[in-house]
Amino acid sequence: MNNWFECILFHTRAQPQTPAMVMEDRTVTYGMLGAAIEQCARRIAALNIPPAGLVAVQIKNPIRDLTISLALLRIGLRSISLLQAQPGIESLNFAAVLGDREAARFFDPAARLIEVTDAWFGEDVAAGAKLPAGFQAEQVCRLSLTSGATGTPKVVSHRVADIGRRALKFMGINWTFALCMPGLSSAFGFTTACMTLAAGRTVCFAESPFQAIRMIDLFSIDFVRCSTEQLAALTRVAIKSGAHLRSLRNIWVGGSVPTRVLLEAAARRRRLGYYAVDVSRAALAACRATLEEVPGLTVHALEREFVPGLIEATAWRREGERVLVLFLGSTIGNLEREKGERLLARARAAMRRGDGMLLATDLVKPAAQLLTAYDDPAGVTAAFDKNVLARMNRELGADFDLGSFRHEARWNESERRIEMHLRARTWQVVTVPSASLRATFEAGETLWTESSHKFTPEEVVALGARAGFRSEAQWIDLEWPFAQTLLVAD
Repeated sequence: MNNWFECILFHTRAQPQTPAMVMEDRTVTYGMLGAAIEQCARRIAALNIPPAGLVAVQIKNPIRDLTISLALLRIGLRSISLLQAQPGIESLNFAAVLGDREAARFFDPAARLIEVTDAWFGEDVAAGAKLPAGFQAEQVCRLSLTSGATGTPKVVSHRVADIGRRALKFMGINWTFALCMPGLSSAFGFTTACMTLAAGRTVCFAESPFQAIRMIDLFSIDFVRCSTEQLAALTRVAIKSGAHLRSLRNIWVGGSVPTRVLLEAAARRRRLGYYAVDVSRAALAACRATLEEVPGLTVHALEREFVPGLIEATAWRREGERVLVLFLGSTIGNLEREKGERLLARARAAMRRGDGMLLATDLVKPAAQLLTAYDDPAGVTAAFDKNVLARMNRELGADFDLGSFRHEARWNESERRIEMHLRARTWQVVTVPSASLRATFEAGETLWTESSHKFTPEEVVALGARAGFRSEAQWIDLEWPFAQTLLVAD
């Protein structure tokens, strides 16, 4: 769906009275959006920004931010939307900054700052002027800047085709209104908004959790795209206000599994101690920063492997206290089935009768659906897979050429698992000095980098029983079959 932008323009002509973007106090129809894109595109074209230049957009109003970003796409200029004082801005070289009045406080005086005023969206300018051509499918049209929460902020590039492929997958969801929370990255909020507009539906913007809850009820919103922290805030407000949110059917969350949501709900009942166990110091630091502000929760970080960390954490319990182990993210699926069962048995040995474990498992799905997820057209999984080689180069002094390997996903029907491989494109020799290793790869030979086992709901219950647990409850997401099973130590 490389012509997703043309789909947006089509809807501006085909359904001009249909709401395209909504805030609590403003509605922009597709007809209004089409006119605004053309007007803003002509104003920007008159600025004579170099074709290869990067344009920053920093406008607090999300409707205007998105409209300006679409106008930049219309004339083939790369853009990036920024938050105020966002880390990493200083590393970027902007050809121009399109911002509101507040933006001037956050940029170097030497930056070419152009204020976007009400006039940009009012009277048309140079209606007969010819506009430059837009982007081709393989061109980079959008950049995003990561938050830098776990390291140095990084710039991520997005091609027209990348957004189109995400839009194509997005079409499979049955929804009418999509709610975006400001503060989402350009890879997140921008693409979600573009996908919604390309489908001819309505994107809603809420500036606060309270406003979001009101809008969900007011417009019967059925799809929400938000970060983990925003979901936690929405949950708090919904509980406090007694909102039922009956229209809501789909929630897509960025970041990790929302552990915070579970802990906040539990901490409202009694004071809790949470022991985060991980071998990554950076992950533990990010976890602590996210959870320390939760009322009634004390966070402890243990830089350990899973079972040794569990043993240490349970040793701190007071008499009469019970432990709930959160084993989320379907991590157990990355282990061979026998090893996964042994891990659960070792965990059970560290627990007492009555302790619980919330175990997440990915369930069996059609092979085609799984293969698409593990070899996505946008190349996210491929980049993740090749990162194994990049890390070996960085930490072990290896000399892998990442471009000489191609990501490959396979479905092993008999073992019910996805296998991720890196296939050598040519004959090559690789050395790993820190391991005193020299390896030769034939063309077509593969490195088996990861397995991801899939389960049936009944299999999860049986797995827990063999490890010494009984199944107390099981919740299954049917949209993307996935199970959360509450196991209790017998």
